[in-house]
Amino acid sequence: MRPSAPLVRCADDRPNEDTLIVVRTLGGAISRMSTDDSTYPHRNARFNLSIDCSWTDPDDDAANVGWARQTWETMRPFANGGVYVNFAGFDDERDVSRQETYGSNAVRIEQVRAAYDPDNLFEAAARRP
Repeated sequence: MRPSAPLVRCADDRPNEDTLIVVRTLGGAISRMSTDDSTYPHRNARFNLSIDCSWTDPDDDAANVGWARQTWETMRPFANGGVYVNFAGFDDERDVSRQETYGSNAVRIEQVRAAYDPDNLFEAAARRP
């Protein structure tokens, strides 16, 4: 029997049928812009991996969150080091850096934020409730 790829093993181990892994293709129009033309720095990536957990029973929290974190760690060696801002993990996690999310644009984003929102009025909008 042939060993399965890490992504397939992670999918096979998912805690329930509502939990899934989505692989989206990138390229095309998204790759025709320069990374300097917008805040999205990962324009040369060919794929986007989304680890999506869904459950209703609070007793399943540990299993689902644990699976998502383990899947993330398993797939990290195959990644380019970038993270899409909407897939940046939980609020209590600080293991995803601004560099991974914004790349070389992190400095420019901070400059824009400082100029247009010096009092951090919109900071709460970036956090989940």
